[in-house]
Amino acid sequence: MGTLRKLLEKHGKRKAIVGLTAWDYPSGLLAQRAGGIDMVLVSDSLGKIVLGLPGSIGLSLDDMIHHAKAVARAVKTPFLLADLPMGSYEISPEQALTSAIRMIKEAPGVSGVKLEGGKEIIPQVSKITSAGIPVFCQVGITPQRTIQTANDEEGTGRSEVSASEIFDDAICLQNAGAVGIMLTAVSQEAAKLMRDHLTVPTIGIGYGLFAFGAVCKV
Repeated sequence: MGTLRKLLEKHGKRKAIVGLTAWDYPSGLLAQRAGGIDMVLVSDSLGKIVLGLPGSIGLSLDDMIHHAKAVARAVKTPFLLADLPMGSYEISPEQALTSAIRMIKEAPGVSGVKLEGGKEIIPQVSKITSAGIPVFCQVGITPQRTIQTANDEEGTGRSEVSASEIFDDAICLQNAGAVGIMLTAVSQEAAKLMRDHLTVPTIGIGYGLFAFGAVCKV
């Protein structure tokens, strides 16, 4: 299984980090056989793409673990990361750690978890990383929070104010222990600002049906 160290070494050499989303065994096998893939994300976009839900909000932690297990049976070389779904980490840092431990223990091969949000999830990030579990964070458009926000252009770093807010979030999450920041539908200007000032990898994941797609360090 791919290690975080390999990702960070590649980042240190200023090389692109390439990743794909997988939701089940067949898509995991495609990612494994493609070659040259550094990271695979078991994304909560499976709610819409695989399970026919309106979005990711209806997914449970059990759903995510079930699919992460299937992907892990196929993915052996890339670093394997899995989303924690809405409702599995927001209540408290203790809840977040419990969910992260369940994911790592019940889906052998998964090496880290991803959370959505900014400064408000700093306690959760700190708690999970204190247990030795790598955490990636997603900023910009955050589908798990579409009930609360419109996620329009003002929320994707296209204005000076929103770019500053996202940059602020990213710095705080890095300082809390996040080992990577994923940027969803963030403008090039805001992405460049984070690339130049963060010490952890910043990974553009776009936005749309294939929530992760092919990615690269921006």
